[in-house]
Amino acid sequence: MDPLCYSTIHQIIGQDGQAYPATGCFNPWIGGEGATFAMPREGNGVRLMLSGKAYFAELIKEFDAATTEVMMLGWQINWDAQLAPGVRLYDVIYRNAKRGVRFYVMPWDDTNPLQTYDDQSRIVLHDINRRLGKTGDDALVHVVLSKSLATTNNAYFSHHQKCVIVDRRTAFVGGLDVAYGRYDDAQYRLKADADGRSVLNRYNGGIAWIKPLTENELVDPDLMSGIQRPGTITRTRKKVYDGGYQAPYDDNAPVPNYHGTDANSVNLLTLDETTQPRLPWQDVHVRIEGPAVVDLVRNFAMRWNIAPPVRLAAPGGYAYRNANKVGSARVQVLRSAPANMRTKEVGTLSKAELKGIKPPSGTEQGPHQAMLRLIDNAAHFIYIENQFFVSDFGALGDIEPSLSPAGQFIQAGEKGISDNKLWAMRRWDDQEGEPLDQLPQNKVCQTLIGRIQRAIMDATNPRFHVYITLPVHSEGSLDNPTIAVQVFWTMQTLVGGRKSLLNGIRRGLKARQLQQAGKPWRQVIDDDKNTEFEDIPLDDCNEYVTLLNLRNWEKLGERYVTEQIYVHSKLMVVDDRFALIGSANINDRSLLGERDSELAVLVIDDDKTKADIGLGRQTPVRKFARDLRMEIWKKLFGITGNVRPATHLQTAVEQPVNPASWKAIQKQARENAEAYEKAFEFVPRNWVDEVEGRVPAKILPTWDSSSDVPEGIAANWGKKGYLKSPLPFQSEFWGKPRYNPTAVAGLNDIKGFITALPVHWTEGENIKFVFPTSLVVQNDRTPAGTPLKTAWDATQEDQAITDEHV
Repeated sequence: MDPLCYSTIHQIIGQDGQAYPATGCFNPWIGGEGATFAMPREGNGVRLMLSGKAYFAELIKEFDAATTEVMMLGWQINWDAQLAPGVRLYDVIYRNAKRGVRFYVMPWDDTNPLQTYDDQSRIVLHDINRRLGKTGDDALVHVVLSKSLATTNNAYFSHHQKCVIVDRRTAFVGGLDVAYGRYDDAQYRLKADADGRSVLNRYNGGIAWIKPLTENELVDPDLMSGIQRPGTITRTRKKVYDGGYQAPYDDNAPVPNYHGTDANSVNLLTLDETTQPRLPWQDVHVRIEGPAVVDLVRNFAMRWNIAPPVRLAAPGGYAYRNANKVGSARVQVLRSAPANMRTKEVGTLSKAELKGIKPPSGTEQGPHQAMLRLIDNAAHFIYIENQFFVSDFGALGDIEPSLSPAGQFIQAGEKGISDNKLWAMRRWDDQEGEPLDQLPQNKVCQTLIGRIQRAIMDATNPRFHVYITLPVHSEGSLDNPTIAVQVFWTMQTLVGGRKSLLNGIRRGLKARQLQQAGKPWRQVIDDDKNTEFEDIPLDDCNEYVTLLNLRNWEKLGERYVTEQIYVHSKLMVVDDRFALIGSANINDRSLLGERDSELAVLVIDDDKTKADIGLGRQTPVRKFARDLRMEIWKKLFGITGNVRPATHLQTAVEQPVNPASWKAIQKQARENAEAYEKAFEFVPRNWVDEVEGRVPAKILPTWDSSSDVPEGIAANWGKKGYLKSPLPFQSEFWGKPRYNPTAVAGLNDIKGFITALPVHWTEGENIKFVFPTSLVVQNDRTPAGTPLKTAWDATQEDQAITDEHV
């Protein structure tokens, strides 16, 4: 048994026969015969990196100090990702390979039509061997595109782990890929060319790019492969060597060029840094030294050896005994992994490497199990920061019977869904007359509700609060059906579903009200169809949950602009004692084991202290978890980057359980949101004013349901309703400034980067586009009759219908 956590509590009985209060700690570690990737390891040094800029600076330092090898694992790894101003990943790999360090790079082999530039990174990084005169066994840079390994529905699988290991002694793991857009700091600058960002490193996929590029500025690595003219190959290589950057490609599948090889259509546009904001990035990574690194090496080596150009030795049991203990943190490496992947991994191990390794049994769901255990055993508060929040919400809430007019506008638009694609997607999910709908199955939402309801029903009225920070919508533009439908699933999980997070809290509040009145109350909690809770105001949930988005604004020349800060983190902190950090999103794909491979670390620091977290007394906390949560909050409150700092929230940083803290945070988030909404009519919001009065805002924030459709516009979405003004995904939006001159002064009153999540946005709106539900939920049905590949290729279109984690 973990000496930190006891299941038996010996109480002291006073002279009055009453027991003195006693506390104990649950066992947080994930176990199970054959189902757990690794046991917890003690003696690790774990250090926080709270931005891509900080992480990449560490990578440069570690790569330059490497003596033997570097292992790189990612959903996306880009050869020209910016690690520092003027420094690309290519530059750091080249200069260290030149002195003999070996690099093993393993990005996911992306699935058409999704484009992660994996083939291009392989081409460019492999060319380092030719440049250094190294071939065959002497090659120093090896790149493997890791193929899908799901047991079922392989086409919807991705490798989503993010980890770099240097000399098998230092590892980096978390939410950050070494990829475009991640280079950021605590100021979340919107200026696209700040810090020397170029082309795809100034990325924003949610707006129309308008600045022309010339091919002289760009590298198209496709021209370094296949049957190319020698001069073309030489010129392209020279661009790489001279500091060039990847050419952006159109959002389409590779098409054969006149050389007979696959090529991509180059898109000669980028952001105009004088008028258009980049997408700031919020993410977290950790640096680990100690015995847990052995588990991360084993994960890499087993995956690599499934189809290696050269075999890597996987660590055996001796490696744990020989690992130096360098710190105070206990770390358990957790994974999501399909059964088929686990079988193939174990098949790569030698007898010596198998020693001490239990044979796998079924899928791994380590991050899911850890989340549920941490939530269920939380004593005082939970902080969640995640790119997604799609979880079991019971039945669908009340929505329009058919796709909303704004939804029809999206479907009919440039990025909409053709009849052929609709057929292909229905064909994939429909089998033997079964309904297309498959609802989310992971239990994060219901476990949160259960824990909050326990607090509500506790007669002692304990302080308990959940904070959740999410992106306002998934990365991309709101005219994309795949983005809009993700908003639908998220809002069903948070608000709309019969047992959504907020409705689950309302059910608890109503049950307490009925119980105190001596009336039956269980049915309110247990029965999906029970509606008694609906008289509880939504705002009453604020006592138990705070829902946040992030946003920034900046003045570019004479133009004010705004953009959401994209939350890409996947972390949970409980009671300032336990921390879970990794690549696993809150959705079925990440959590249920048969969709995406994931990697996370559960960190419990032996460095203990006491603090008043808002209970009015000192309680035990652990240094790593408390530092992680406090440093993130200081960053989000603008304190770290000194950008309109909300210094009045410093007490909230220290005391998250104090009611004054969540009230102050919510107040500032509301005021910030109101200032943004007044200055920029295109940001997602709760309400809009129309002829019939104040109504919930539609998926397209400037949609006016009472507006006439302009002449000359194909009104495939109905007779009424149109955009009151353009939106950022339209090129015409950028033709002039888009802000309210009388309201921009209020932007100066904004403090920090937090905004209130608009819980009424899309309320009752049907934006449930038809698409393969297997992309977001667990659905192991196979298509009837037509294979997926045939159905997909039949569409003749290239827009990804996907819930990928970018």
